[in-house]
Amino acid sequence: MKFILFSAVTLLATAALAGNAWEARHGLTSSAYQETFNNLTKAGYRLDYVTGFADLNGNARYNAIFEKPPSSGKIAWVANHGVTREKYTAAFNDLKAKGYRPVHVQGYNVGKSPASGKDRRYASLWHKNTPAVSWEERTDVSGEKFTELFHQLVGEGYRLRSLSGYAIGSEQRFSGVFEKTGGPEWKAYAGMSSDGYQTRFNELKKAGLYPVQISPYNVGGKVWYAGIWEKVDAKAAKPYTRYGLTGSEYQALFNEWRGKGYRPTVVAGYIDGKTVKYAVIFNKLK
Repeated sequence: MKFILFSAVTLLATAALAGNAWEARHGLTSSAYQETFNNLTKAGYRLDYVTGFADLNGNARYNAIFEKPPSSGKIAWVANHGVTREKYTAAFNDLKAKGYRPVHVQGYNVGKSPASGKDRRYASLWHKNTPAVSWEERTDVSGEKFTELFHQLVGEGYRLRSLSGYAIGSEQRFSGVFEKTGGPEWKAYAGMSSDGYQTRFNELKKAGLYPVQISPYNVGGKVWYAGIWEKVDAKAAKPYTRYGLTGSEYQALFNEWRGKGYRPTVVAGYIDGKTVKYAVIFNKLK
C-alpha cells in the first residue's frame, strides 16, 4: 500500500478550548443520535464534531461532541449524516450557494461488508462563511490524487482542516477540507498501519507536534490511519491520544480524563477484526 505524506508550515497560534458546557456521545444508533442531536440543539448546544462508522452488523453508529457556546460565539451552522453520495452532493451545492463552508467532512461505509466500500455514507458539518474564508473540499479522492491536490493547495496558502480515510472497493480513498487560514506548524499523513502510526506519533511528539485529528479506516479487513498534527507550545497542556480502545476502555478513559479537566475533541469508531474499536483525542479546557 502506498504511503502518503503531507506537510506544511504556517504562522500564528491555535486558541485553547474554552470552558463552555459540552456533551459527548459514542456508539449511538442513527435514531439515538438524531434524538440526542434534537434535544441538545434545543438546549442551546451546537454540534462540534461528528463521525459515523459501522458496527459488526453493518449498522451505522455515530460519535458526536456538542458544545454550548456563549452568545458572542454563536454562528449559523448546519450538519448532516447518513447521506448518500448523491444527497451529499446536493447538500454541498445548496449550502455553498447559501454562503456556508464545510469545516468537517467524513466518508464512511455501512452495510454487510463495510470494508468493501459498497455502501458509502457521508457526515459533514458546515459553518456560515462569515468572515469569508477561502476553502476547497474534495471527496472520494485516491491517495495519489489527494497528494497532488495537497501540494497544489498548500502552495497556494491553504492548510488541511479535515481529513478522513475510507474504502472504495480495495482502494484507500480520502475526503478533505482545506482552508486559507493561519495556524501553527502542521503535518498530515495517511496510509499508515498501526505500527506506522505509532512510529510517526513518537517522531512528531519529539518535535512538539500532537494529533488534532485521527481517522482509522478499514480497507479489505486491514486497519489504516490518517491524521493531522499541529505544533503545541512547550508550556501548554498537551493533547492526549489513544487508539485501539474497546467501548468499555474508551468509557473508562473518558471518565478519567474528564476528571482531569479534559474533553474529547475527536472520537472515531472503526472495525478491527471482530471488534469495534475507538480512537480519541482529549484536550485540556481553559
